[in-house]
Amino acid sequence: MDLQITTDRLTLSPLSPHDAVFILELTNTKGWLQFVGDRGIKIEEDANAYIQKMNANIDFQFWTAALLENGESIGMVSFMKKDYLEAHDIGFAFLPNYNGSGYAIEATKAVLKNRIEQDSHSTIIAELLPSNERSIKLLAKIGFVYQKELVKDDEILHIYQLDTRPFLEAEKMFDALKPKKSKDPLHGKTLLAIITELQEELGWEALAEVVPVNCFQHNPSIKSSLTFLRKTPWARKRVEDLWVKEIGNPIF
Repeated sequence: MDLQITTDRLTLSPLSPHDAVFILELTNTKGWLQFVGDRGIKIEEDANAYIQKMNANIDFQFWTAALLENGESIGMVSFMKKDYLEAHDIGFAFLPNYNGSGYAIEATKAVLKNRIEQDSHSTIIAELLPSNERSIKLLAKIGFVYQKELVKDDEILHIYQLDTRPFLEAEKMFDALKPKKSKDPLHGKTLLAIITELQEELGWEALAEVVPVNCFQHNPSIKSSLTFLRKTPWARKRVEDLWVKEIGNPIF
């Protein structure tokens, strides 16, 4: 079973003891305490015990969501089979600094697709407090619809349900419309950006040695270089190749 998931901006990895410090922070945020509840996690050892308990239950799966660019943990997604619910339940919680940036819906959709495709779930449920308006709006964007009210431990919960077939069809259509990522390292780079970055990285003297043209050798400037290179394809090609070698795809 492949539980490692990658999206455009995130990596989602199975919850592990390495996440203890992050779990300590997450479970003591205002949103967690209000909508999930106080789990009594006050020190790192409590977080470790919580992680061990969750991972020991074969019906529970948890992912830590981390930023792809720097590995910083920012949220968690859960997928659980609870004995009082007829289908698996999806849950999510993110640090408040990352609310409103689309990370929660990106991570939740990725986990849903992973579980549906690997385990063939026909329906998936989400249970939450009626006052959790932010999460209700997110679920609606994904395709969840209100199903019923449930009383659990003297607490009123609202149950939302997702029909997975139209969800997968919509996601496949969305993926098909997404632009293909170019493998060209120069894709999206302007000549201005290339010259500026090379000048900052190497300097005019080094540029003149590699591409011996007047715009680099005599009174070099960004403006004169742009004018010359735009009219001189062979020189522009050498400058672009130099950028790819030194900056765009360096060899360490």
